[in-house]
Amino acid sequence: MSETKPGENMLWGGRFTGGLDPLMVAYNESIYFDRVLYKQDILGSIAFARANAKNGIITQEEFTKLEAGLQAVKKEWEDGVFKIVPGVDEDIHTANERRLGEIIGKDVAGKLHTGRSRNEQIATDMRLWLRDELVKIEKHLVDFLNVTAARAEKEVDYVMPGYTHLQRAQPIRWSHWMLSYGFSFASDLERLREVIRRVNRSPLGCGALAGNPFGIDRDMMCKELGFDSLLWNSMGAVADRDFVAETMQWGSMLMLHISRWAEDLIIYSTGEFNFVRLADAYSTGSSLMPQKKNPDSLELLRGKSGRAMGQCVGLMTTLKGLPSTYNKDLQESVEPMLDHIKTVSDSIQIANGVLATLTVQPTKMAASLDPFMLATDVADYLVRKGVPFRETHHISGRLVALSENTGTPMNELTYEQVSQVDARFEKDIAAVFNYEKSAEARSAKGGTSKATVLEQISVLREMLKATLPETALGPHFEPISTPTSLAMRLLASLNLAGGLVQGSSLSPSRDHAATTNLASHSHAEANAFGIFNTVLAGMRQWDSSVHHNGMAFVPAQVPEGTLLYHGGISAEVPDTLEWLAFEIEHAQNFARSFRGDWKPRFPPPGTKPGKKPPAGPGVGPIKPPHSGAPKGGHRPDDNTGHRGYLHTYRATRPLKMLYLDGMAAAKAMFGPLDQQDLILATKPIEPGYSRVDGIIRMEAGFEIIHYTEPWFGPVSTFQWLRAVARRYDGIGAHRAQLSWSGAVAGWWYPFNTSSLDPAFASLPRFEQASPKMRAAIRADVVQAMSQDWPPAASVDWQSVVDMVAGRFSRRLEALAAADADPQLFVTQVMETAAPYFNTPLQDDEKKGQAENELSKSSPEERAVDRCVDSFFYPVVPLIPKFTTADNLIYVALTNVTREICTAMFDARSILLTAAPKTAAHLDQRPPPGGRPEDEKPPLNHVLIPAVPKAQPIIQALVKKLDWAEWKRCYGCKYNEECFIAMFPFGTPEDHFRPQCFNDTAMHEHAMLSMGNSYWRTGMKDRQETHLDVSEEMEENPEHEQQVMMMGDL
Repeated sequence: MSETKPGENMLWGGRFTGGLDPLMVAYNESIYFDRVLYKQDILGSIAFARANAKNGIITQEEFTKLEAGLQAVKKEWEDGVFKIVPGVDEDIHTANERRLGEIIGKDVAGKLHTGRSRNEQIATDMRLWLRDELVKIEKHLVDFLNVTAARAEKEVDYVMPGYTHLQRAQPIRWSHWMLSYGFSFASDLERLREVIRRVNRSPLGCGALAGNPFGIDRDMMCKELGFDSLLWNSMGAVADRDFVAETMQWGSMLMLHISRWAEDLIIYSTGEFNFVRLADAYSTGSSLMPQKKNPDSLELLRGKSGRAMGQCVGLMTTLKGLPSTYNKDLQESVEPMLDHIKTVSDSIQIANGVLATLTVQPTKMAASLDPFMLATDVADYLVRKGVPFRETHHISGRLVALSENTGTPMNELTYEQVSQVDARFEKDIAAVFNYEKSAEARSAKGGTSKATVLEQISVLREMLKATLPETALGPHFEPISTPTSLAMRLLASLNLAGGLVQGSSLSPSRDHAATTNLASHSHAEANAFGIFNTVLAGMRQWDSSVHHNGMAFVPAQVPEGTLLYHGGISAEVPDTLEWLAFEIEHAQNFARSFRGDWKPRFPPPGTKPGKKPPAGPGVGPIKPPHSGAPKGGHRPDDNTGHRGYLHTYRATRPLKMLYLDGMAAAKAMFGPLDQQDLILATKPIEPGYSRVDGIIRMEAGFEIIHYTEPWFGPVSTFQWLRAVARRYDGIGAHRAQLSWSGAVAGWWYPFNTSSLDPAFASLPRFEQASPKMRAAIRADVVQAMSQDWPPAASVDWQSVVDMVAGRFSRRLEALAAADADPQLFVTQVMETAAPYFNTPLQDDEKKGQAENELSKSSPEERAVDRCVDSFFYPVVPLIPKFTTADNLIYVALTNVTREICTAMFDARSILLTAAPKTAAHLDQRPPPGGRPEDEKPPLNHVLIPAVPKAQPIIQALVKKLDWAEWKRCYGCKYNEECFIAMFPFGTPEDHFRPQCFNDTAMHEHAMLSMGNSYWRTGMKDRQETHLDVSEEMEENPEHEQQVMMMGDL
């Protein structure tokens, strides 16, 4: 036995004089698995310290040090640099407190644990971690059920054998089989939501068993950590592991359902059945037999169900004999909990991937249908003739026996043979032998008829809409903070050229927020064209100027090292809401003097954040960006071009951003500010809980800018706008990286996105969303910004839409033009369609082809599928990793692409109606050696007569697509730029018909736009009519949007 005394870092070491056996040290340690709880342990410690500061147990200064130190420890864990000290760091609590003492000193760190026991600490950590993980699992399960519902709806016409005792029983729909498990999983979802409610209860403040002796505010800690309620008995709170056991019971039931689901698919994928084929991404092969394709994903799902159930039984066996309150046995609840959750979470995602990529073979299903499966229908036929069912059962059985004895399928028995079995059979018995009709006969609710299956899909989707109550969803953090706190957080993370800007430490990150599940595939489909243009326009000046009413909130990141600029009248570092620009020319426009002696551009030595800008004439304080012109304190000539200060900042770490699409900084009456005014700024924010470093918005450049009166200098307006035009068709060098996988867009929520004003009906708005809907969207934005950072993108969706638009944009523009050359129209349509069109296979070519491919009704349908697949097939392996946003974007983009491809092939088909001989030649393979010269298809000019019928299809498509690229003015000279209205510049004419301008013309035009501004007009006909509303804005201050936000960042 070792004589080494317990180290002073052991939290319990004071009472002991003897040493621990080294084996016992290792046996006792849990740090190597409970370290995953580091974040929850630190958040709980901060909440506990805050409550002790409120009670006066520690000072506010001590709390500040504790919070900063704990954040530093958390950062080390996140960066992977935290070093565990073997033999000292017994568990995650010990490790964090030991490192905290090294950072801020043991005197202050030693006060952290005042009144707290590790018994309550581990219970709190486990509940926080488990709650967060279960909410993620809930999302995975909802995604899985959405895929189930979508496939069931799409493949509702496939009829297959239904089995009992693994023997063919009755015809059912393939969708009916999927939904049979879908409703089991939906029940699991309901149970999961109940489990989360019971997990989400706070034990913090209960001490070792008897309670806290300092009157700590448990409600305050409960609220800060996002718990739903308190655990009311301190003894029960520290000893309770029911929440783990119940979670494992739930997980075991879910895995039981997954196992049975997997078993069915294993059987259906065998060569003996061949109903489905697994994607290569979820199969493996044999090291010996090259022909094998093994369903390893499904077999592992089946196998891991035993693992999950075993963990549940093991934990309950551990718990059953324990005396009350805490015992060390409870340590054995942590490791199986961690593994169980990982197993369940991974399994749902794998199951989702399998189902999403599964190939169904309906012809194989149909070939497996057997007339014997209609024996019950024969009995039902006689029941309808008035024969008692028990008798009809025997009659039908004798018919089955006759079929077996004669070797004649039941449906091929002659009427004479059938009538000999029972004279009550009539000749209409032949109609019974129809598998589709058999399925349709089961039309009572819950049956396998098409109508009842579609009804089941609707019911299933309704079950998915139910959500957790807001109080069960963790801390209520907001994506935007108050102006002062947000600006300070921004400045604390920037490096001012010439010196580091110091600032307060960031508040603890919390990764738990509400998710509403109100987003729907149907609304994504209905608004598919809007979603396509939203993705296409992301962080692009031109596209965002055309589609200026934004509908999306997208997580973004500005990389470390990015230079950002600010122009202003003061040399002081701002301590209030402020903007920063990506482009230096933009910031130069706002560098004005403060009417004192000229000083260097950079802040004076010793400048610190929080110092107020100088006051006095000519130096009014910076106002919030929506609050109108500054009042008082300004000289009449403030807007002349005096020298000011150009500040340069460098991001010292990656900056967490929320990007608002469209022209989100434009103060206009027709909706560009809806995202902020109606969604984000709808309820007060508690200081210190911001989830973002800032907001990226666009005007003439990407930023929020305080714009009051016209002023042009020292950089010309032309140079400013040229910098914007050249550099903002996608921020250069990835200075703002968007994660569409975390996006939230109004497009996919159940409300009318059109404007209430008929004059602006074509502009999307949030104004028709109810207050409840707006709150739901806001909650989903909070959830999106609450995820791990930086956000991982499953797919670069903007690259996908770029491929689609890049292939079709110029072609469609040319084809839709009123003066399109008919010969060019024919050539472009035929050549665009040609790569996707395969002529029908000859009989000897069909062998070995996929049945589901051959089952398509026409070559055109196969060509449309091939056209869509050419853009999206590479995405298929990533489907299991899809977020909710990915799924909705995928639905929208594929729908738009399918409409494009369908329109091209519809136009082709119409053209070919003008020349049947050409169509016949195109739909045949040439014989060996080619066709004789006189049999070659006619030239395309014979198709020209059909162009007036085909072109409207393309023109209607172009109108729906409304791609911003089609507004560009081509052919600008080297000293000109194509100018479109960009807030605050531009007239209605500029928006609807952009033109090329040089420096002089741009300056004059910008001055002109101040009196005829696109952004300050109602434009009641949305064409050229101008309505000056400047006086109305002054008389009705509600038109001045009162939203305070961080600009650019």
